[in-house]
Amino acid sequence: LVLPPAFGKKKEALLPFVCTLLANFSAQNRPLVTIRYDGINCPGESHNEARGAVRGYEMLHYRTSQGVEDLRTTLDFVYDNPFFTPEKVILVSFSLSALEVRRVLSSPDHPDIEAWVSCMGLPAAQTTLANILAGCDIISNYKMKVTNGICGLLGHILDMDVVAQDLLENRMAYLTDGRVEMSRIKVPVLWIYGSYDRWISSEEVLDLMSVHSEGEREVFEIPSGHNLRTSEEAIRTFKLIGAYCYEKLFGETIE
Repeated sequence: LVLPPAFGKKKEALLPFVCTLLANFSAQNRPLVTIRYDGINCPGESHNEARGAVRGYEMLHYRTSQGVEDLRTTLDFVYDNPFFTPEKVILVSFSLSALEVRRVLSSPDHPDIEAWVSCMGLPAAQTTLANILAGCDIISNYKMKVTNGICGLLGHILDMDVVAQDLLENRMAYLTDGRVEMSRIKVPVLWIYGSYDRWISSEEVLDLMSVHSEGEREVFEIPSGHNLRTSEEAIRTFKLIGAYCYEKLFGETIE
């Protein structure tokens, strides 16, 4: 299982989820390798153009397209490393990293992937960024040549004009971009969204997942906001993802 980092998060944030997976797979005497990593120009141990950046400023040079390259590099490692030989690979993404996985899987040269799980994933960057930024549409501003400037996003300082330019130039900003990519993704996709998630549009999730493609599509709504705030919410969601991954890997169901 390859787990790209969610926006602004380090690989440590996914540790409880990984521990849940490993415990359940071990109880079934099944092998599992999980790969977590820190993104470039993000918090953590990977390269950062802003050398010695203090906490909160690590994402000053953040670009979503860099996250795509981080994931591709990680998958290159998965398929060519001295530690293990992958039999099947599943991608599990949270929040904004759905954009990165979607781009990789919609590319004709993507590696062999068994399935993709998107938890609280963004259907469209424009909508979610505007929701988080109190209605400020950095995509439309940039297109109209209105400067967005430097501002905070979920505890991190970003150059919003760089972010908007990157999303537009790489066709990752709009729901229409997502529709095109989802039509090209042939692997099974499970998309989990929260009933009380005010950053994500559930209508856009259902729109995206209704696009005709060769791949199997499943959508689950859970009683949660964008972040899993309690142990009960977290373990319920971890169990859902773990059971889905186990079935895709081994063709069996487990409790």
